[in-house]
Amino acid sequence: MAVTYPSGYNTNLLASAFNKMFSSDPVNLFATRLGLLGCIMSDEVIYSPQVDMARVSSITGSQIELTVIGDQLSPAMLSTDAAQLTTRTRAYTELMGAQVFDAAFGICADDVPETVVRKVRGDVKKYGPGFLETRGEIAVRSIRETLATQLHNNTAPGQGNFGGLQFTVSNTGTYGGVNRATAGNEVFQSQVNSTAQTLEASTLEDMRVALLDKGEPNLIVTGETLYGKLQKDFNNSQMITWTEGMARYGSMMCIYAGIPVLLDKRTASSVLYMLDTKWFKFFYDANKEWSTGYNRDPLTNASWTATHSFFLQLLCSKGSAQGKFSALSA
Repeated sequence: MAVTYPSGYNTNLLASAFNKMFSSDPVNLFATRLGLLGCIMSDEVIYSPQVDMARVSSITGSQIELTVIGDQLSPAMLSTDAAQLTTRTRAYTELMGAQVFDAAFGICADDVPETVVRKVRGDVKKYGPGFLETRGEIAVRSIRETLATQLHNNTAPGQGNFGGLQFTVSNTGTYGGVNRATAGNEVFQSQVNSTAQTLEASTLEDMRVALLDKGEPNLIVTGETLYGKLQKDFNNSQMITWTEGMARYGSMMCIYAGIPVLLDKRTASSVLYMLDTKWFKFFYDANKEWSTGYNRDPLTNASWTATHSFFLQLLCSKGSAQGKFSALSA
């Protein structure tokens, strides 16, 4: 359908204000303490080069195929010469498999009445020149708040859900096509500690050591309650040090045993993640932009609409390299 614009109206005004979905400036994310979402979506190296979440910006369909890695091989160490001639029993070990995930699909629209548009561009202005840009910032933050909430929920990644980190880092449920609770699929399970306990330095160290067989943990994520515990009890420890320059992001970070500890307010109060981020991939459609158009629906008043639709997903190819405490207290 053809779009007609009022004479003199800048048709790029709303679109240019809204096209910040994957901005390289993460400051507004950290100002609201959405640290993990900023780590995933920002182009800027926020913590250190070791925290790496790969990006794939070429989604052309609505599904993503990902190779999910399970077990490792068990090489045999032969102590005698004769053992080299011993017949070996052949066996197949499930090391990996291609799994299909649905990309999450979202849409956001902002409607501005025609009378308001005229007040913005008319001779007698009710609103300042930054009115539409401000609405654009509100829309962008609304999308990011929604994504931040979904990122931490306990729902499998799918068309209606982005990320679902609680579900991704788990030892139960079906991830892709793998039911992790089925006998024989233990190699796809994350390291999950569901014992109710108080957060202590020894608690973190036990998880870190347990994960070293499967991966190299390089990021800890937790919420305000447990982060407050880290601040209060561990600040004088040699294992915890403040990182210079983080204050400008509004989201604090410290270091435990060389691993950045990130505060994200969307993390459940009793949950702490210890992640190996190199096994995560952020998929998104980078070509989707905000578009503006003039609508005259016979059932409604005339208005301007800025609409943005987007495909994206956060997936993990090696769950066994990820750890989670689900019942910690301060």
